[in-house]
Amino acid sequence: MNPFPEINFVAVLSAGLAYFFLGAVWYAPPVLGNAWMQELKIKPGDIKKEKMASCLGGSLCAGLLAAFVLAAILRASNAATACLGGTGGLLAGVGFVGTTMLTNYLYEDRSFKLFWINAGYHIAAFVLMGSIIGAIQ
Repeated sequence: MNPFPEINFVAVLSAGLAYFFLGAVWYAPPVLGNAWMQELKIKPGDIKKEKMASCLGGSLCAGLLAAFVLAAILRASNAATACLGGTGGLLAGVGFVGTTMLTNYLYEDRSFKLFWINAGYHIAAFVLMGSIIGAIQ
């Protein structure tokens, strides 16, 4: 028995995996990884290898949860095309993720370059997830 009959779990899984793999590309050293590390004042060797499995696993779980919640929102708003889903993802990414991250960055006195690297990833990922969910559901 499915307690969420309106949610397409293939769409959720696909969107969550897309979120995760976009992060792998986004934070790759040739893309934005070097700039990200420079803003954080870390070097590749500073990242503990033994912590990487829990970071990757946690990121995947967080992406799947975000995809599920976005699917529920898009389903409730009847966003049943890739374009409508992507628009919903953009609104969620900018309106929820971007604004809450900005508040933290302002109080933490972090650079706007770091903000745009990190917030840009999540906003782009929400657009991607919304497009996938809208197209499949």
